[in-house]
Formats: sequence, structure tokens, C-alpha cells
Amino acid sequence: MKIETVLTVAESKRLIAKGVKELEVVKRALRDGMVTVAMGTTNTYVAEELSGQRIAKFSYTTGLTLP
Repeated sequence: MKIETVLTVAESKRLIAKGVKELEVVKRALRDGMVTVAMGTTNTYVAEELSGQRIAKFSYTTGLTLP
């Protein structure tokens, strides 16, 4: 059986962020070291997941794509 799931862009970025948060290397760095999150729209979601705080989505944007 095959199942297809369609996610919005925001849902996809949130899913990536939740996955990053669960990586053992990230957990270890949060516990024993330092974590730096570079700028980028997906990284906004990563920063939110790691910090537990809401971050303005465009505050981490490094560029702009227009139609």
C-alpha cells in the first residue's frame, strides 16, 4: 500500500525543523556545547524548535523570491 501526503511549504519547513531538533548531534550540542543557527527561512523554524520561542519569519530571511 502506498500513501501520498502533500504538505504546504510551512508544514514542510516545520517538519524539517522537528527532525533537526531530534538529531543526536544537535541534542548533544544543546546539552554540552553551543548551537548556532544560520539565517534562512527554513532555519527560522529550526531556531523556533530549538529555542521554544516564536520568531518573526522574515527576521531570519536572507533573500527574497518574487514571482
